[in-house]
Amino acid sequence: MRDPRLSSALHLLVLVSEAETPMSSEQMAESMGTNASYVRKLAGSLRKAGIVQSRKGSAGLRLVPDASELTLLDVYLAVCETDHVELFEVHRNPSDQCIVGRHI
Repeated sequence: MRDPRLSSALHLLVLVSEAETPMSSEQMAESMGTNASYVRKLAGSLRKAGIVQSRKGSAGLRLVPDASELTLLDVYLAVCETDHVELFEVHRNPSDQCIVGRHI
């Protein structure tokens, strides 16, 4: 099963960074094709990692780091709840005679 958390978090962060006015979780959810509780859960993970800030009683999120300093790895580690990266599984038992396989 594919995990949509990284792509959803990236969508959320682009909305936060590019929206002309702060967006509510309901507005972000509509844009992302999901529900507001999922957006709030993602935002909570991003907040815990120090990527976004919110103010109680005020709609919207704010990026903490400058967008140019934020990496995909930062976002991945924040929302995928892991301390290591596992983007894909490498096939096992490649041939040592293969020009590709011998380097796996």
